[in-house]
Amino acid sequence: MGRCASSLRAVNWTGRITAPLGFAISALVFGAVAWMGARESGASGLSQDEFAGPETCRSCHQAEYESWARSPHARATNSLPENARRDPRCLRCHATSVEQNLLGVSCEACHGAGKYYWPSYVMRDRELSRLVGLRDQSPETCKTCHTADAPSLEPFDYDKAWRQIAHGKKSQAPAGK
Repeated sequence: MGRCASSLRAVNWTGRITAPLGFAISALVFGAVAWMGARESGASGLSQDEFAGPETCRSCHQAEYESWARSPHARATNSLPENARRDPRCLRCHATSVEQNLLGVSCEACHGAGKYYWPSYVMRDRELSRLVGLRDQSPETCKTCHTADAPSLEPFDYDKAWRQIAHGKKSQAPAGK
């Protein structure tokens, strides 16, 4: 192995690319594809086929899917009066993607469109999954829809709301963390 290659761990003695360089190449390719897709898709930054859908998420996240399916988020579109189910101002928050018939507030409404991060090898790589679209959650994520202007009987309380939809690793952590 040459001096440069051994110091970078880029190529082993058989000429194969090793993991650090392989992951970097994957990240660059996925990042470029995601960037090009977002660039070509218009104002929202997402084309109609950017979402994987909750059934795709379910294949690896069964417990989280079941928690979501029982939650008010799963029925968000149906909670609207009939005339509001066609109003883009309402559907911005009450549907993940009307174009893809992803009604309700499903996984990708909060975690980002999953077309590029749903494969298991991407999800296992924390840095790569975020590079290609997976978003970490915080109270600010919820507040993109749960605003003071949103029609509600009571003000939004993140800790109370999180207890109703808790899932994943954060479901065991105290709310607000």
